[in-house]
Amino acid sequence: MRSCCCQVRKVFYGLGLRATDSLPRSLPAIVEIVRPGNIVMMMFGVVVGLIIAAGPAQVVDPSTAIPLALAALSVALIGAGANIHNDVADLEIDRVNRPGRVLPSGRMTPGVAQWLGFLFSFLGIAVAFGISFKHVAVALVCTGLLYLYNSRLKRSGVTGNIVIGIVTSLSLLYGALVSGESGSVWLGILFAFLLTLAREIVKDVEDIVGDSAAKSQSLPIGAGIERSARVVRFIVIVTIVLLPLPYMFGNSGLYLVSIIPVGVMLLEMLRQLLSVENARSLSRMLKYSMFLGLVSLALGNIGT
Repeated sequence: MRSCCCQVRKVFYGLGLRATDSLPRSLPAIVEIVRPGNIVMMMFGVVVGLIIAAGPAQVVDPSTAIPLALAALSVALIGAGANIHNDVADLEIDRVNRPGRVLPSGRMTPGVAQWLGFLFSFLGIAVAFGISFKHVAVALVCTGLLYLYNSRLKRSGVTGNIVIGIVTSLSLLYGALVSGESGSVWLGILFAFLLTLAREIVKDVEDIVGDSAAKSQSLPIGAGIERSARVVRFIVIVTIVLLPLPYMFGNSGLYLVSIIPVGVMLLEMLRQLLSVENARSLSRMLKYSMFLGLVSLALGNIGT
């Protein structure tokens, strides 16, 4: 028994755990580092994707409810793994920008974070095998893109922002594939991509101090905050112009009514001048816009 405990302790040390670490004490740090708010948003995107593709009844239909739950779980695990590895890659930047985060504050070691990230990513892909081969393909592509982003593309400017926009928006496709239909979900994917792309650029403005210290080549560093603001404004304007399209392609009047708050928030974004000081509030505004946009898309498919 004593020998077994020693072996377990060695394994824990190999993962980077300190002798004082314990699961109950580590749980809050694990919850924080996976960024539960972002995970819930992606899971909700899966549900909305199915609603757009096949209607709200499919959410509770016995033939699709279990695959839907597995798809949401798979997305959550893959997203959690990517978020953890993102924090590992950003450790030195976060020491400047966000010293209170899990890794720079010392509440978890990078070794443990690496291990957890790989574990969650592996489990997310494994769950996809229980749904369909299409889900496995999407899961592998998204996981690969996320690791490429964290290892190389994160500091390469707009390319990294585009990758995150693609992966985030594909959560809707993941849900749509549960029903075997995907044609009608592309407008939702487009909206999610545009808002995520704009938000990633805004977040780069917020992180410009730490990114500069790490010699990152983000858009605000390479092109300046003013030009970055122009890009964000252009993306927001395009999104506003496209907002009526789901109604024109068959969504109910509920969509038009529920999308009004999204349009108001996006118009407010155009009024404000993007700066380091207000980047965090604008980032939140884009996040809320995306969530409300997903709600509108779901409501717009009720009764259609």
